[in-house]
Amino acid sequence: MTAERETKEAALIRRFPATLALGAALLLALALPSSASGPLGTIKGRIVDDKGAPILGAYLYVASPAALGLANFITSESGRYSIVGLMPGTYKVVVEAPGFKTVSVEGVVLYPGFTATVDFKMERTAIEEETVSVRPGPALDRDSARAAVDLDKDLITRLPLARDFTAILGLVPGLIFDIDSPGLPASLHGSPATANILLQDSVNVTNPIGAGEMGRINIELIDEVVVETAGHAAEGGPAQGATISVLHRRGSSAPEMSLSYGVSGKGLADSLWTDEEIAEMDGAAPTVLRREHDLSFSLGGPVLEEMAWFFGNLRFKTQGRRAPYRYWTDPLGVRHFVYDYAERDFAGMFKLSMSLVEKFKGAVEFGWSDVREPVYEEDVTPLRPEDSTRELDNERLFLARGGGAYIVSQDLRVDLSIGYAKLKKPLLLNSLATNKAEFYDVITGRSWGSGRLNDREVTSRMRAGAAVNRFQDELLGMSHDLTIGGEFEETSAISSTWKANNFIHFYADGSPYTYGLTTSPSSGEEVGWGLVGFYIAPGAEGGLSLRRELKRIGGFAQDTMKLFGRLSLTAGLRFDRSEARLATVNKGQSGNPLSVQLGDSLINPLMGYNPYNAMTLPGWDKTLVWNALSPRFGLVFDVFGRGATLLKASWARLPEYLGLGYSEDLSQINPRASHAFLWFDENADGKVSSVDGFSLVSYDFRVYKTEFYRQSVDENLSAPVITEWSAGLEQQLARDFTLSARYIVRRHANNIGHTLFDPSTGVSWARVEDSPEGWWIPFSTVVPGGGGYDDVPMTLYFPSVTAPSYFERIENVPELEAKYESLELVVHKRMSHNWQLFGSLSWNRATGTTSLASRWSAGYSSVLLTPNSFINVATTDRLLQDRPLIARLAGTVRFRGNVFASFLLKAQSGAPWGRTVTVIPPADWAETNGARTVPTTVYLESPGARRFGSWKNLDLRVEKEFLKAGRRSFGISVDVLNVLGDKYRTLDLDDGGSWRPDGEGASEGTRVLSGTYNTYWPRWGTRVIRFNLNLGF
Repeated sequence: MTAERETKEAALIRRFPATLALGAALLLALALPSSASGPLGTIKGRIVDDKGAPILGAYLYVASPAALGLANFITSESGRYSIVGLMPGTYKVVVEAPGFKTVSVEGVVLYPGFTATVDFKMERTAIEEETVSVRPGPALDRDSARAAVDLDKDLITRLPLARDFTAILGLVPGLIFDIDSPGLPASLHGSPATANILLQDSVNVTNPIGAGEMGRINIELIDEVVVETAGHAAEGGPAQGATISVLHRRGSSAPEMSLSYGVSGKGLADSLWTDEEIAEMDGAAPTVLRREHDLSFSLGGPVLEEMAWFFGNLRFKTQGRRAPYRYWTDPLGVRHFVYDYAERDFAGMFKLSMSLVEKFKGAVEFGWSDVREPVYEEDVTPLRPEDSTRELDNERLFLARGGGAYIVSQDLRVDLSIGYAKLKKPLLLNSLATNKAEFYDVITGRSWGSGRLNDREVTSRMRAGAAVNRFQDELLGMSHDLTIGGEFEETSAISSTWKANNFIHFYADGSPYTYGLTTSPSSGEEVGWGLVGFYIAPGAEGGLSLRRELKRIGGFAQDTMKLFGRLSLTAGLRFDRSEARLATVNKGQSGNPLSVQLGDSLINPLMGYNPYNAMTLPGWDKTLVWNALSPRFGLVFDVFGRGATLLKASWARLPEYLGLGYSEDLSQINPRASHAFLWFDENADGKVSSVDGFSLVSYDFRVYKTEFYRQSVDENLSAPVITEWSAGLEQQLARDFTLSARYIVRRHANNIGHTLFDPSTGVSWARVEDSPEGWWIPFSTVVPGGGGYDDVPMTLYFPSVTAPSYFERIENVPELEAKYESLELVVHKRMSHNWQLFGSLSWNRATGTTSLASRWSAGYSSVLLTPNSFINVATTDRLLQDRPLIARLAGTVRFRGNVFASFLLKAQSGAPWGRTVTVIPPADWAETNGARTVPTTVYLESPGARRFGSWKNLDLRVEKEFLKAGRRSFGISVDVLNVLGDKYRTLDLDDGGSWRPDGEGASEGTRVLSGTYNTYWPRWGTRVIRFNLNLGF
């Protein structure tokens, strides 16, 4: 036993009373994982003598400033060792054995989720106290085949990034944001935007409904971000897309305190658009930053030496912007003015990490955020006035986790974990429009009146898990890292909606008559003809509360085997069973008296109930049940046996991770649903009233009858599946410099769509060939071109008057498929020798038909599939995830005097798109052929036939640090975002609109172009200067 080991054991005995006291106070943390902190690492290798023979009984220990205590191992006959569950950081590894020189390796860097291989060749000596220091070997992971990017602290803190989490995500290779501007949802390597999992210190904070983040992520807490995009191990969870792990700071052995402040705003943020360009954009330029103040205070350090560390943070941020809106008078004569919108964000976190006794490690953490937006940012558009927005009235996120690891022996470790997140998101109508109706122009896209609904939504996630890791040497001639475990997850969402005036009126180019003039079915006179609707939401708060629940239980087994010293194989299998449930729903009466009247006169005679009256609907246990089996395999081959050149490959079958999005679509009462009516203005006053005529728009109201509603899910429904394989090469050019190339292929199958189904007969009639004869009536027409477009002949299908009303059912649709291919190059030089570099270049191709079911995938969509859905659509069409080229390049250089200069360059191809049109058949044709005149939107060309323009952006930072005792005591930096003054806007060349042919086969008729045709839509075009101050104590 060495003197160092004796000293440590004596110190442990002296601190034992304090250990008991702190342990009793924090028993919860002991019960559950250090692994809850996020992806941990492993150090493993082999210890041999100078002749290559394994050494029995060699004692090895590892220590790091980033970790509490020591971890140790004593080798068996094979000389192999494996130390798992280590926090990311830089380690010292020491090995000693009787009759050999002690060997010490400094600077072994362990990244999150990384396995570092450190082999030792020991020299015999008569003086055992003699120590030899050697340099660590190549810093590549020789065990894991995963494709992951580690955004370390130097990248996050040095680069000129906007002060939000999506700016950090923008560094990830192959990532695509929706609408090509930062903000979730996002797609990584062609995965559905709903398929990503976002973890904060292993707590799942993925919104269970929309798959974005629950609340805002405080960037001041972030130590590292690890994004795993392919090659997921079985223990990594049920993610079908990327797993995004945000690792929080955790304190250290030395006290630390810091204060940071960032400021920008008016005078520092300027619009780059000229007056002529703003005029081309109908006077609406992109949003402009008016003010930004970001203040953060952090405190950390030891509680007891080498036993417990803590870290805490408080952050307050306020921001104001000018909305991209211009002065406008709506068709009702109300004037609307340019407005600003603001955000206030207050957040905090406390974290305690412990190693109280040798065999226990634990952590406990609590965090919260509180966000208020008087004008909800997602409601802000160039076409929506302030009155029609909603207020985000204190969005509150609470996050908690606890965890612990029990080290049974050096070969056996048990981890337990629990995490909980809860988000309250109240969206309230603007106080000036609380009692107003909602108006929307289907041609111009403008809104006025009130916003949609008052909506108080509460979502929560709880996950508990256990895992056992066993290092088994010399089993079947190989070493094995065996991991088995299980998880239980419970997710819920409660939506409470209401609106005093639930009326919606659809205008057309400023006219209240959506469809122009027609003959009234009741009076026979020519009258205005329009489309109106009513939300089914009650008129008062508390009148409707919909609860959706999801429970998942999962288990996994995984084995990583080492063969011949150069080949690593990983085989894993996980099984997940998910069950969704809908609770009983009680709904109050709707607010607008006309909705109740129409329900009584038009719906009640058909169905025997009025959905606008108070009603109670029963719950539904096991709404969806998925049993998902996921086999996964990985291979790593050390090409030259030195660990610097690795060939990696992986294959996996990845079922979809069930969320609550489907449950929202399947709810018997969708809290945000509305029903449409045809309106005939009998008194010609342009206003909707009870003296006018109304008729129902085709809808199957049997959905409110339980015996029919429960047929809205195919009894054979199963999880969509992605089959993924990847192959790549990793090369270490220098100690901190790696280059990698990876080819990834993903095939999406068994996707889910909403199809037409008749619950009375059990017939699916989404396809002509499957439908009873006479339910679909073919109609041929020629849609006229214009503006350089050709005429497009097509044949559509309209439902007959004898066909049932539209009733939706979700089922696996074979025609919905997708394929994604990507070749990705990544270079990463970590900060050393006064510089760092991070860059990626991705070529990708995404093709298929899944965009018909969702913008980003086949998941969480209510788009109804009919025979018209696949007109001009093929499996070779480009999907919205398709970007042929995505490039990122970032770096930092440190000059004399502690001056740093950093840059970030981003560029990528634009999004694909295709022209559409809404066809309305002639009334006389419909009457003659017994067809219903249902307006039908179809593609005029391949959905990805065209593409928006590409874009680029360059940001810079200059930073000066002042050091005291080797630590930063003061720092100041200046960010210049969009240095080159780039601007990005898209020109809407989709003539869209509607086509009313005069007769079947005719190319003559009324063609109304989209109100936004030939309109520019601004995405971004400002230059922002931001000053940042940092004080360290």
